Formats: sequence, C-alpha cells, structure tokens
Amino acid sequence: MNQSQSSESQKNLISEQNEQLQMLAMKSQYLIQCEIIEQSRDGIMVTDGNGNIEMWNKGLEILTGINRCDAIGLPAWQVQMQLIPDKLKTPEMIE
Repeated sequence: MNQSQSSESQKNLISEQNEQLQMLAMKSQYLIQCEIIEQSRDGIMVTDGNGNIEMWNKGLEILTGINRCDAIGLPAWQVQMQLIPDKLKTPEMIE
C-alpha cells in the first residue's frame, strides 16, 4: 500500500467514525425525547408520516383509558374514533 492509499484509508476510517458518532448522538437525543414524552402528564401521541401511531404515553392512557399496546401501530383516526360516543357518530364519520 502506498502513501496515497494509506492516507485515503485513514480518511475513510475517520469519516466512518464521524458517522458512527453522529448516529450515537442522534440515538441519544431520541431516547431523551422519548423519556420527556413518557414523563409528561399531558397526553402525547406521536405518529409516523402515514398517520400510524408510534408512541402513546402514560398521560394519554390515563386521559383516554386506551392502553398503548392497543393503540401503537394503528392509524390515529381509528383510535380517535373509539373516543367518540356512539350516539354522536354519524355515517359520514365511519366512512
């Protein structure tokens, strides 16, 4: 291996290490945010880009009576429909 190849290998290694550090920092920040959401007394729901529930905190369990295990993965609209009393539901809401 010549000096040029060695220098390029070192640059690649440093670049990979920087990417790993950035990923660790992002994961750490995500875990901190999750902890803040979970500790909140407010009801907090987090959805993905398709509207499916990814996070349902303890505050929302208390407010709605819906367990997070029953909500996570479902579309938010579907869970919200469970909160509307049957006598107030209209056919348009169900469609």
